Amino acid sequence: MPIDNLTKKTIQNDWLNAFPELSPYSKDKLYKLVGPLIIGIELIKMRSGEDYRPHFVVYSLWGGKMGDDIKGCLAGPTILKEFHNKKNLQFTIPYVKHEVYFRDMIESVKHELPVSLEGNLDLNSIIKMFNDYLQTPPLSVGKNSYLQALMQAEKMKTVLYVANEEKAEQILDEIKAVDWDLTSFGDWNVNVMDWFKSLDKIIANRDHFIKQVNLNRQDSKISKLNSSEIIV
Repeated sequence: MPIDNLTKKTIQNDWLNAFPELSPYSKDKLYKLVGPLIIGIELIKMRSGEDYRPHFVVYSLWGGKMGDDIKGCLAGPTILKEFHNKKNLQFTIPYVKHEVYFRDMIESVKHELPVSLEGNLDLNSIIKMFNDYLQTPPLSVGKNSYLQALMQAEKMKTVLYVANEEKAEQILDEIKAVDWDLTSFGDWNVNVMDWFKSLDKIIANRDHFIKQVNLNRQDSKISKLNSSEIIV
């Protein structure tokens, strides 16, 4: 049975009341702008159409393989984190029973958030968020894989925007010191040395990098989001 718009609006309002610093990007996407990142909660509809699952998400505003514009940035999240109930099972909430489960669900969600959704955030908390995500499946399964490397690069780029070239280079030196799984890189048709050079180029062209992020921050819908900064 299709869920009416009024029910979805009520659910959205409940989530916004629980997390007032988030803004409605769409009916099931609640975001805020944090420096070069979009962070928030998505209420992902299940295939049945009768249930939804909340997820914590992070998107970066420098673009990627799908393009450097805002459409490319939002093509897929950098971080997608599930939330679990007291039995350690992922929440699956029937739309029609939202009110029954919401209070207990919010308690678990607030406890499991990898970073605060309130106010400005310090850079160390953002770095910890990336590092912790590297230790969770599926990223934790492939040791020193290409996907792990990409997450490390996301951390480096965040530091580059927020801090300076020197701090970003420190992260890059750590990346280069890892004994990466070259087979994993090969599976993605990526040469690890060429990949290192691409990161060097990003740092060397920080002004261009920041300009692209700021351009995406000015998108008509993104610029209307509540925002905070990352403090060094």
